[in-house]
Amino acid sequence: MEHPNIIQHSNTRTRNPFSLNSFQIKLIAILAMLLDHIAWKFLPLDSVSGQCLHLVGRTTAPVMCFFLTEGYHHTRNLRKYFIRLGVFALISHFAFVYFETGKWLAPCKSSVIAALLLSLMCVHVWHCAPPENAALNRDIHFGFPLHPAFRLPVIALLALTATTCDWGIFAVLFTMTFELARRYGQKAQARAYVLAALCYIITRWNLLSGGLSSIKTYFYAIGVLLPVPLLLIYNGKRGGGAFADKFKWFFYIFYPAHMIILALIAKGV
Repeated sequence: MEHPNIIQHSNTRTRNPFSLNSFQIKLIAILAMLLDHIAWKFLPLDSVSGQCLHLVGRTTAPVMCFFLTEGYHHTRNLRKYFIRLGVFALISHFAFVYFETGKWLAPCKSSVIAALLLSLMCVHVWHCAPPENAALNRDIHFGFPLHPAFRLPVIALLALTATTCDWGIFAVLFTMTFELARRYGQKAQARAYVLAALCYIITRWNLLSGGLSSIKTYFYAIGVLLPVPLLLIYNGKRGGGAFADKFKWFFYIFYPAHMIILALIAKGV
């Protein structure tokens, strides 16, 4: 059964001729990720070309976080969504380690897929209701009773765990920002995300500690603002036609596959 084109938010501008559906935005994110990883493997960080590709590459993770929240609310089977993300987080871990170290087993952070899995857990924890309110608040797919007083500590624990992954705590921050602002529409999500993105830039540039010299090295961090216009022209439709169902598998496979290929090319294999 094919998903209908569901309008996600009340302020979605469906009549805007210059708009993109989720399929198109995800393709942009995949291309940005590929350019970013090419730069990490083959270009000096302090080169103009390296900075430009890394800047573009900052688009991908926030877009993934945005559609993670959309997927949570529109998936047919949340259990399978968790299992699928968990399986590919495991597969991608070894691909990411190989990409970073040239070895399949080595001390290294895990991939952003693992961070997304933890972020999805955070979203689900936020929506888990105690038994007495289950009829009103519990997610329609599945849930477990969790008193509201424990939700924030559990989310904080998951966020700390995410520091062992690529993009770390910011994957959780971006995801929860999109989720909490979701009921207010895309414009509110974009505004809230800008604040979260500024947190990333401030941290990356070490502005709180006065490390202004790092701005030149990590100038590309400003690229986390690039997803904002994409969010504002998102028309809320799935897109992709008959290829839509297969596309999710393409992304899951492409992520570890392209890192392994780039690592092999870099090693001259």
